Amino acid sequence: MLLETRKLSKNFGGLQVLSHLDISLPEGQLTSIIGPNGAGKTTLFNVITGRFPPSSGQVFFTGKDISGLKAHVISQMGLVRSFQITNVFTFLTVRENVRLACQSRLAQKVSLVKPAASFGLEEKTGDILARIGLLPRQDKLAGELSHGDQRHLEIAMTLATNPKLLLLDEPTSGMSPAETGETIDLIQEISKTVTLLLIEHDMNLVMNISQKIIVLDYGNKIAEGTPEEVERDPEVRRVYLGEA
Repeated sequence: MLLETRKLSKNFGGLQVLSHLDISLPEGQLTSIIGPNGAGKTTLFNVITGRFPPSSGQVFFTGKDISGLKAHVISQMGLVRSFQITNVFTFLTVRENVRLACQSRLAQKVSLVKPAASFGLEEKTGDILARIGLLPRQDKLAGELSHGDQRHLEIAMTLATNPKLLLLDEPTSGMSPAETGETIDLIQEISKTVTLLLIEHDMNLVMNISQKIIVLDYGNKIAEGTPEEVERDPEVRRVYLGEA
């Protein structure tokens, strides 16, 4: 398994947000995590990626115990995430944003003696921008992009860090229907080469693109399976539809 959690729990004082979660993700799969507000979805991302330490339990990535490691260490290992709120450098150009992300993975630092070109940064940056569809807008300031394009730029920046596993938190949040459609196409294209784990509120999106779905409710895993299996699950229907 690429990622595993074993009896993973997270408490904030007396409030238990995650409760003994066992989750496993094989390499090459697109998995979505769904659940009502307050289910613990973003907290799970935060614990997996090192923003919060677990209260108990363990997180394994590529077979290594990463429980409690710092976020930048986990990121360097290839476990990378985007955020629910767009997180780009608005005062830099689109190309500069992606190039900086590429540069963050260099063992040596760029300098006047060893400029970016000597590391292939410009070529890699151009390849990523072309893949994401932002090459025509590469010289625009990131702050001048539409909301959808800013979200796509953030995804481009995560890809520039060479992720083995990419966590996307609400990638279509705040998008128009047209932007959502473009983002779905982009996610499906990325999933051909990168293992993806999504938090997403758009149920149609989740059901159409996911190979596996994990359902959380008040920090507990209440269902896991294919979209068809989850849709038929009586506990999921109770949580989402109020069925007895």
